[in-house]
This record gives sequence, C-alpha cells and structure tokens, in this order.
Amino acid sequence: MAKIILCRRFSASSVRFAFHPQAGDSTLCVEGELFVHLFRARRKTHGAFAFRNLLDDNLYMYTLQSLTRKNATLILESNTFAPNKPAHALHLLCAIIDNKAIERDLPLLNEFGAAKMTFFPAELSQNFRIDIERLQRIARHSSEQCGRSDCVQIALAESLDSLLRAFPHAAVFDFGGESLAQCAGNVREILIGAEGGFSEKEREKMRHLRKLSSGELILRASSAAVFAQANAWRIMGQGG
Repeated sequence: MAKIILCRRFSASSVRFAFHPQAGDSTLCVEGELFVHLFRARRKTHGAFAFRNLLDDNLYMYTLQSLTRKNATLILESNTFAPNKPAHALHLLCAIIDNKAIERDLPLLNEFGAAKMTFFPAELSQNFRIDIERLQRIARHSSEQCGRSDCVQIALAESLDSLLRAFPHAAVFDFGGESLAQCAGNVREILIGAEGGFSEKEREKMRHLRKLSSGELILRASSAAVFAQANAWRIMGQGG
C-alpha cells in the first residue's frame, strides 16, 4: 500500500484533482491535510476521487475502501491518459530574489505554462535562501486547481556562468532590448535579473545574447517572469 502524509494548504474547494506521488498504485492511503480537505472539509465519502502524480499525464480514479478518523484507503478503479499541458512553456532562468515575491507569483507562472524555473545568485541578489521543496508544493497545488497535468519544475544553478554554458542560446530580459511585441520567436530560455536588473559585469558576459524587453515599462523581477511567460507564444514562436 502506498502511504504518504501530505502537508499543504488548500485555499479553495475548486480542486480539479488531488496530487499524490503514488497515484497509479492499486491502493492509496490518504492522510494529513489532504485527508482533512477531502473527508472533513468537503465531506466526500462516496463517488470517484481523481488523482494525478503530475508525471505521466494519467488521471487516476479511485473509490473509497475504508475510512478512519485519521486516514482513508482508496482503491484504483480506472485510469485515463489525459494530458493537459501548455503549448508554450518557457524555461525561466531567474536571479534569486525574496522568496515571498516568488511564492506570490509562482501559481500564476504555473497557470500560464512555465516549464521550469532555475534560480541563480546574481550580483544584485540579496542573501535570500530558495526553499525548493516549498516552491514545488505551491506549484503542485496550482496544478491541482487549474487542471494542468504537470507543473513547473524548480531548480537551483551555481552561477550565471554555469547557465551561460548550459544554455548558450538563451535570451536575456533587460532594459533597451527588443520589444516582445516585435519578437520573432525561437527562444526557449530567458534570463531575468534581480531587483534592479543586471550588473554591468553581468551585461558584459551576456553581450552576445539576444535581448528582449517590455518596451518602456520597468518591471519588478517577478513581474518580468510573468510578463515573459504570458508572451511565450511570441517568444517561442507558433511551434512552441
């Protein structure tokens, strides 16, 4: 039996499915906050329960086998291949900023279809620590609510230099760049600076990269990431 204690915050009752890393197993044991949400808040004790593992695009339907005061055992009844992924999913290479700002905009980035966010320490980054596990939980909860069959992945990079080596064809979001309104596409990764942008030393390292901007608007770092993903169809081209 797959058993896991899930601890997350549920802010609404409009969840399209529930995340469980063992979704697809013949039986699931539901405990913790997910148990409270399903069986106490929603008082659901009959019918089908929809789960995804956010890895294989399958939607798994379970029915209740047994229920106690602290957990429930569910039995797999069926599974359906039901992918629901964004057509234009950018890899956002973001300088480290305050976790609170990231947490605020992460659900929106996930809903808009960002594929991955890789954070790196920039020269203008303050001494913030990125909590990858917490951010990944927020992203999964966003997918539960919007119905996305995967979720944005969170990662850390050692430095800007390591990203420039790994993604030599990335674009950079910076002042004075090409307006996204005239962008011709074919961008898969985009570098976004900390609050205040990039240092002159960093700009020198990226002088050979294609530069994009929001035109005359001056955006916060987290807003720049949302702006870029919201315009991913321009940045990436119609092919995605």
